[in-house]
Amino acid sequence: MSIPKIIHYCWFGHNEKPELVLKCIESWKKYCPDYEIIEWNEDNIDVNFCSYSKRAYDQKRWGYVPDPLRMKIIYENGGIYLDTDVELVRNLDGLLENAAWFGYGTATEVNTGSGFGAEKGNAFIKTIMEHYVNLEENAKFEVCTTQEAPIFKKEFPEFYADKTLKKDQILGDRILILWNIWQYTNHHYTGTWLSPKQKILNKITPKFIKKIYFSFKEKRNNKKQ
Repeated sequence: MSIPKIIHYCWFGHNEKPELVLKCIESWKKYCPDYEIIEWNEDNIDVNFCSYSKRAYDQKRWGYVPDPLRMKIIYENGGIYLDTDVELVRNLDGLLENAAWFGYGTATEVNTGSGFGAEKGNAFIKTIMEHYVNLEENAKFEVCTTQEAPIFKKEFPEFYADKTLKKDQILGDRILILWNIWQYTNHHYTGTWLSPKQKILNKITPKFIKKIYFSFKEKRNNKKQ
């Protein structure tokens, strides 16, 4: 078995796709011309799949809606998932022979929004999916890196959360962790998961302040390892 040549993405809210999203989708077609591309939205998937996705949808927190749903999509269909602000810079064929693959978003966190893939019915994808299903009804919205990092560490004791070692990891049964996912994707981080207040702050905060903040966050996370 191998990962099928399908790229899945989510687009909820019936909003018009901005130029960046269209640009990213075009890059998928450019670098993976023989892949099927499937959009998942309110018309072909149940946003009430779990309380987490339902609440996110009801509150129009579009960035959180896909987090559990993309696990359901990949578990039931197999293929590759990309956020709509992820631009491809390289063909993905070299990743298809893995049972599943993921990549780092920061130095200490695997980010499934930046791209991941798996065979249909993959047990680890099911584990992540069930995590979201079993969250308390009023669980706090948290980015996927925060939600999912503990799952990697629990399921794979050999997993070391540190991409600065510059080494791919093979976990369990053919699960690849790319230390450098940026050789395949460029994640623009448009911040669809942010609250309205956070979006305003994100727009007015200078880039160098954001860089300092994320650098501090990574150092703090490294100390916790």
